[in-house]
Amino acid sequence: MSFKSRDHVSSIYDAEMPYSVFFNGGIAFHQGSLGEKSHGCIHLARAAAVRFFGSLSRGDVVQVV
Repeated sequence: MSFKSRDHVSSIYDAEMPYSVFFNGGIAFHQGSLGEKSHGCIHLARAAAVRFFGSLSRGDVVQVV
């Protein structure tokens, strides 16, 4: 994990990305609608986004499968 931002707003898509956890460059997982397509990130339910955000620190290994 490279960095995280609780109230991140995408500068590219002008989209809110609450509880963003960035990894692999500019890819992130964050709170978002599970029924709506993302612009390349991974949407999580609020509870999952809050849990990951609170438990991960810079340098932690993130694996998405």
